[in-house]
Amino acid sequence: MKLKRKISQSELEQLTKEVQELYTKVGDEFILNLDDTAFETLKAEKKSAEEKLAKYEAEEEERIRKAEERAKKKAQEEYEKAKGDKDVEAIEKSWTDKYGKLESEFKDLQEKHNGYVTKSLVDSAVTAMANEISTHPNLITPHIRSRLGVDLSGDSPKLVVLDENGQRSALTVDELKKSFIDNKEFSAIIKATSANGGAKAGANSPSGTPTGEQPKRLGEMSDLELAQIAKANLNSQE
Repeated sequence: MKLKRKISQSELEQLTKEVQELYTKVGDEFILNLDDTAFETLKAEKKSAEEKLAKYEAEEEERIRKAEERAKKKAQEEYEKAKGDKDVEAIEKSWTDKYGKLESEFKDLQEKHNGYVTKSLVDSAVTAMANEISTHPNLITPHIRSRLGVDLSGDSPKLVVLDENGQRSALTVDELKKSFIDNKEFSAIIKATSANGGAKAGANSPSGTPTGEQPKRLGEMSDLELAQIAKANLNSQE
């Protein structure tokens, strides 16, 4: 802020209290109460300091500009040298190989994870269905497993039913279960229920086992029952 030698009452009122104290009232005016020589000396010192600061800032900007130019020139020279020595190509190849290896490892890990999820879901569903519908779950298990798969394309894995060619079908798991129950080729090892026309308690099931009793072991089955099981296994492999 530049201080005037003389100011009016209205000009004084616009100044801060600290600045007002520098003025003395003389008549209708207010005079700057400072020694002229001292004041001029201070102003000169201030101007000199401002000039030195401006010069320093300009010199500093120039030093920064030159330092940036040297750094850019050095980086360009190093790049050209590396390019001439074919180091750039070697580095690029190294990074490409490293990225490819990481991508392959991630893909393998993802496949292992998907395989584990698929096996867990399918095995669980196969075991549950085989135990529910068959008197000999171990015999019907491979047939059920060949008809189940997992869809991993959504947000969460989903159990799906496959057709006889291993392609996804529109059947539900319950519909697949019913198809096994109704399949005469598996009648010898299917549990008798009211849903599949099984006999009442005390009567013989299609496998020759009275309903309500423990299922027959293979050693207790008749030749006919064994033949039916063998035929079912053979047909499923064709």
